[in-house]
Amino acid sequence: MNWDSYTLKTMAKNALRGSYWKAVFVSILLGIGTGIASGNGARNGYEAGYDAAYGYTPEQITLAGGAITITLVAGACFALALKIFLLNPLEVGCRKYMIEGLYHETDFGVLGTGFSRNYWNVVAGMFFRDLYVFLWSLLLIIPGLIKEYEYRMVPYILAEDPDVAPNDALRISKEMMYGDKMNALIFDLSFIGWVFLTIFTCGLVGIFYYSPYYNLSCSALYHALKDKYFKNRIPTTEG
Repeated sequence: MNWDSYTLKTMAKNALRGSYWKAVFVSILLGIGTGIASGNGARNGYEAGYDAAYGYTPEQITLAGGAITITLVAGACFALALKIFLLNPLEVGCRKYMIEGLYHETDFGVLGTGFSRNYWNVVAGMFFRDLYVFLWSLLLIIPGLIKEYEYRMVPYILAEDPDVAPNDALRISKEMMYGDKMNALIFDLSFIGWVFLTIFTCGLVGIFYYSPYYNLSCSALYHALKDKYFKNRIPTTEG
Protein backbone atom coordinates (compact mmCIF):
# COMPACT_ATOMS: atom_id res chain seq x y z
CA MET A 1 0.00 0.00 0.00
CA ASN A 2 1.50 3.32 -1.08
CA TRP A 3 0.87 6.48 0.90
CA ASP A 4 0.98 10.20 0.28
CA SER A 5 1.19 13.18 2.61
CA TYR A 6 -2.07 14.73 1.43
CA THR A 7 -4.11 11.66 2.36
CA LEU A 8 -2.45 11.33 5.77
CA LYS A 9 -2.99 15.01 6.54
CA THR A 10 -6.62 14.81 5.47
CA MET A 11 -7.16 11.91 7.86
CA ALA A 12 -5.54 13.95 10.65
CA LYS A 13 -7.71 16.99 9.96
CA ASN A 14 -10.87 14.90 10.04
CA ALA A 15 -9.85 13.31 13.34
CA LEU A 16 -8.96 16.70 14.77
CA ARG A 17 -12.44 18.03 14.05
CA GLY A 18 -13.92 15.12 15.97
CA SER A 19 -12.03 15.52 19.25
CA TYR A 20 -10.08 18.76 19.07
CA TRP A 21 -9.50 19.57 22.73
CA LYS A 22 -8.54 16.03 23.63
CA ALA A 23 -5.96 16.02 20.85
CA VAL A 24 -4.59 19.35 22.07
CA PHE A 25 -4.26 18.04 25.62
CA VAL A 26 -2.53 14.82 24.56
CA SER A 27 -0.18 16.76 22.30
CA ILE A 28 0.79 18.96 25.23
CA LEU A 29 1.64 15.80 27.17
CA LEU A 30 3.69 14.56 24.21
CA GLY A 31 5.57 17.84 24.17
CA ILE A 32 6.55 17.62 27.83
CA GLY A 33 10.31 17.16 28.18
CA THR A 34 13.19 18.00 30.49
CA GLY A 35 15.48 19.81 28.05
CA ILE A 36 14.28 23.34 28.72
CA ALA A 37 13.98 22.79 32.45
CA SER A 38 17.44 21.24 32.63
CA GLY A 39 18.95 24.02 30.56
CA ASN A 40 17.40 26.71 32.72
CA GLY A 41 18.47 24.89 35.85
CA ALA A 42 22.06 24.66 34.66
CA ARG A 43 22.17 28.33 33.71
CA ASN A 44 20.57 29.47 36.95
CA GLY A 45 22.90 27.24 38.95
CA TYR A 46 25.94 28.72 37.21
CA GLU A 47 24.76 32.28 37.76
CA ALA A 48 23.97 31.60 41.41
CA GLY A 49 27.33 29.93 41.90
CA TYR A 50 29.15 32.81 40.24
CA ASP A 51 27.38 35.40 42.39
CA ALA A 52 28.03 33.41 45.54
CA ALA A 53 31.70 32.83 44.72
CA TYR A 54 32.50 36.40 43.71
CA GLY A 55 34.79 38.03 46.26
CA TYR A 56 35.89 34.78 47.93
CA THR A 57 39.26 33.05 47.99
CA PRO A 58 40.35 30.67 45.18
CA GLU A 59 39.92 27.72 47.54
CA GLN A 60 36.37 28.75 48.34
CA ILE A 61 35.63 29.30 44.66
CA THR A 62 36.97 25.79 43.90
CA LEU A 63 34.73 24.29 46.55
CA ALA A 64 31.77 26.23 45.21
CA GLY A 65 32.57 25.06 41.68
CA GLY A 66 32.70 21.46 42.87
CA ALA A 67 29.37 21.82 44.58
CA ILE A 68 27.84 23.31 41.44
CA THR A 69 29.28 20.48 39.32
CA ILE A 70 27.84 17.85 41.64
CA THR A 71 24.48 19.61 41.57
CA LEU A 72 24.46 19.73 37.77
CA VAL A 73 25.45 16.06 37.48
CA ALA A 74 22.76 15.08 39.96
CA GLY A 75 20.25 17.16 38.03
CA ALA A 76 21.26 15.50 34.76
CA CYS A 77 20.89 12.04 36.31
CA PHE A 78 17.47 12.96 37.65
CA ALA A 79 16.39 14.26 34.22
CA LEU A 80 17.63 11.05 32.58
CA ALA A 81 15.74 8.90 35.07
CA LEU A 82 12.64 11.00 34.52
CA LYS A 83 12.95 10.49 30.77
CA ILE A 84 13.47 6.72 31.03
CA PHE A 85 10.93 5.80 33.68
CA LEU A 86 8.20 8.43 33.25
CA LEU A 87 8.31 10.40 30.01
CA ASN A 88 9.02 7.48 27.67
CA PRO A 89 6.09 5.36 28.95
CA LEU A 90 3.96 8.49 28.83
CA GLU A 91 4.92 8.94 25.17
CA VAL A 92 3.82 5.38 24.46
CA GLY A 93 0.45 6.07 26.07
CA CYS A 94 0.05 9.29 24.08
CA ARG A 95 0.90 7.46 20.86
CA LYS A 96 -1.74 4.89 21.76
CA TYR A 97 -4.30 7.67 22.06
CA MET A 98 -3.28 9.15 18.70
CA ILE A 99 -3.37 5.75 16.99
CA GLU A 100 -6.95 5.11 18.15
CA GLY A 101 -8.06 8.74 18.03
CA LEU A 102 -7.34 8.87 14.33
CA TYR A 103 -10.42 6.72 13.69
CA HIS A 104 -12.78 7.14 16.62
CA GLU A 105 -13.44 8.87 19.92
CA THR A 106 -10.90 7.61 22.44
CA ASP A 107 -10.88 7.66 26.22
CA PHE A 108 -8.03 9.22 28.17
CA GLY A 109 -7.56 5.89 29.92
CA VAL A 110 -5.31 4.69 27.10
CA LEU A 111 -2.70 7.25 28.18
CA GLY A 112 -1.71 4.83 30.91
CA THR A 113 -0.92 2.03 28.45
CA GLY A 114 2.84 2.45 28.89
CA PHE A 115 2.48 2.04 32.66
CA SER A 116 -0.30 -0.50 33.02
CA ARG A 117 0.84 -3.17 30.55
CA ASN A 118 4.32 -4.70 30.76
CA TYR A 119 5.85 -1.48 32.07
CA TRP A 120 9.44 -2.71 32.21
CA ASN A 121 9.29 -4.02 28.68
CA VAL A 122 8.10 -0.61 27.48
CA VAL A 123 10.87 1.08 29.46
CA ALA A 124 13.48 -1.22 27.94
CA GLY A 125 12.21 -0.81 24.38
CA MET A 126 12.19 2.97 24.55
CA PHE A 127 15.53 3.04 26.36
CA PHE A 128 17.28 1.06 23.63
CA ARG A 129 15.69 3.25 20.98
CA ASP A 130 17.12 6.36 22.65
CA LEU A 131 20.46 4.70 23.31
CA TYR A 132 21.04 3.57 19.73
CA VAL A 133 20.01 6.92 18.29
CA PHE A 134 22.31 8.70 20.76
CA LEU A 135 25.29 6.44 20.01
CA TRP A 136 24.89 6.84 16.26
CA SER A 137 24.55 10.59 16.73
CA LEU A 138 28.00 10.63 18.32
CA LEU A 139 29.45 9.70 14.94
CA LEU A 140 27.86 12.41 12.80
CA ILE A 141 24.50 14.12 12.43
CA ILE A 142 23.50 12.08 9.37
CA PRO A 143 23.92 8.60 10.95
CA GLY A 144 21.98 9.77 13.99
CA LEU A 145 19.20 11.14 11.78
CA ILE A 146 19.02 7.86 9.87
CA LYS A 147 18.64 5.89 13.10
CA GLU A 148 16.08 8.38 14.35
CA TYR A 149 13.93 7.58 11.35
CA GLU A 150 14.65 3.84 11.44
CA TYR A 151 13.39 3.58 15.01
CA ARG A 152 10.64 6.16 14.63
CA MET A 153 7.85 3.59 14.92
CA VAL A 154 9.07 1.96 18.15
CA PRO A 155 6.69 3.89 20.48
CA TYR A 156 3.76 3.14 18.15
CA ILE A 157 4.61 -0.57 18.06
CA LEU A 158 4.87 -0.71 21.85
CA ALA A 159 1.66 1.31 22.16
CA GLU A 160 -0.28 -1.29 20.19
CA ASP A 161 1.46 -4.24 21.81
CA PRO A 162 3.51 -3.55 24.98
CA ASP A 163 4.50 -7.22 25.04
CA VAL A 164 6.69 -6.93 21.94
CA ALA A 165 10.31 -7.58 22.95
CA PRO A 166 12.61 -4.52 22.68
CA ASN A 167 14.77 -6.10 19.96
CA ASP A 168 11.68 -7.06 17.98
CA ALA A 169 10.23 -3.55 18.30
CA LEU A 170 13.46 -2.09 16.95
CA ARG A 171 13.63 -4.65 14.14
CA ILE A 172 10.00 -4.18 13.10
CA SER A 173 10.37 -0.41 13.10
CA LYS A 174 13.48 -0.71 10.94
CA GLU A 175 11.66 -2.98 8.49
CA MET A 176 8.62 -0.73 8.40
CA MET A 177 10.77 2.30 7.60
CA TYR A 178 12.85 0.49 4.97
CA GLY A 179 12.58 2.45 1.73
CA ASP A 180 10.45 5.14 3.37
CA LYS A 181 12.94 7.08 5.51
CA MET A 182 13.43 9.78 2.87
CA ASN A 183 9.69 9.90 2.23
CA ALA A 184 9.10 10.34 5.96
CA LEU A 185 11.67 13.16 6.05
CA ILE A 186 9.91 14.91 3.16
CA PHE A 187 6.63 14.34 5.01
CA ASP A 188 8.06 16.10 8.07
CA LEU A 189 9.46 18.96 6.00
CA SER A 190 6.00 19.57 4.56
CA PHE A 191 5.05 20.97 7.98
CA ILE A 192 7.82 23.58 7.96
CA GLY A 193 5.34 26.41 7.39
CA TRP A 194 3.54 25.47 10.59
CA VAL A 195 6.85 25.46 12.44
CA PHE A 196 7.52 29.06 11.37
CA LEU A 197 4.00 30.10 12.33
CA THR A 198 4.54 28.49 15.73
CA ILE A 199 7.73 30.51 16.21
CA PHE A 200 6.12 33.77 15.08
CA THR A 201 3.16 33.28 17.44
CA CYS A 202 5.35 32.38 20.43
CA GLY A 203 4.12 28.80 20.41
CA LEU A 204 0.37 29.47 20.30
CA VAL A 205 -0.17 27.96 16.84
CA GLY A 206 1.91 24.96 17.91
CA ILE A 207 -0.14 24.31 21.01
CA PHE A 208 -3.59 24.85 19.55
CA TYR A 209 -3.20 23.45 16.06
CA TYR A 210 0.17 22.36 14.66
CA SER A 211 1.12 19.85 17.37
CA PRO A 212 -2.17 17.89 17.44
CA TYR A 213 -2.39 18.08 13.64
CA TYR A 214 1.17 16.80 13.22
CA ASN A 215 0.83 14.07 15.84
CA LEU A 216 -2.35 12.73 14.27
CA SER A 217 -0.67 12.87 10.85
CA CYS A 218 2.21 10.81 12.24
CA SER A 219 -0.28 8.26 13.51
CA ALA A 220 -1.76 8.11 10.02
CA LEU A 221 1.76 7.52 8.70
CA TYR A 222 2.18 4.66 11.17
CA HIS A 223 -1.07 3.05 10.00
CA ALA A 224 -0.01 3.37 6.36
CA LEU A 225 3.44 1.87 6.98
CA LYS A 226 1.98 -0.91 9.12
CA ASP A 227 -0.48 -1.86 6.38
CA LYS A 228 2.33 -1.84 3.83
CA TYR A 229 4.57 -3.90 6.13
CA PHE A 230 2.00 -6.64 6.73
CA LYS A 231 0.91 -6.68 3.10
CA ASN A 232 4.50 -7.36 2.02
CA ARG A 233 4.83 -10.12 4.60
CA ILE A 234 1.69 -12.00 3.56
CA PRO A 235 2.65 -14.74 1.10
CA THR A 236 0.67 -14.70 -2.13
CA THR A 237 -1.15 -17.80 -3.39
CA GLU A 238 -1.21 -16.65 -6.99
CA GLY A 239 0.66 -18.83 -9.45
